[in-house]
Amino acid sequence: MQKYPHELEFISRIKRDGSGTEPLTESDLKHFEENSIAKSDLFNITCLSMSEKTYIASGFNSYVVKLRPLEPLKSPNEYSEVKRVEVIQHSDPYNGRAYTNYNAKDVDVQLQDDGKTLKIFLK
Repeated sequence: MQKYPHELEFISRIKRDGSGTEPLTESDLKHFEENSIAKSDLFNITCLSMSEKTYIASGFNSYVVKLRPLEPLKSPNEYSEVKRVEVIQHSDPYNGRAYTNYNAKDVDVQLQDDGKTLKIFLK
């Protein structure tokens, strides 16, 4: 699994020599929030503790992290103005729009299967 910095809650940095962890500084945290390159870095995520829900995020440096909870989807009423639905696929065979509906009605979006499936319902 891979995650962007904004999807992670950083707990500590793993020392480069592997001898333990060290606290993060304010400048470390600002780096991920303000640096445009750091914001777009993908970390490889490996489970550290299932009971504590902690992970190791590996990139240029390695960190102990928790996953930020998914933001709740809008209620169905908040999609009432949606008239076009598009699904974009960034791989073959489409490399672009895989599905487009210009006359969508009654659009509803749901996360299912513990956040692993995104379903879009429309007429």
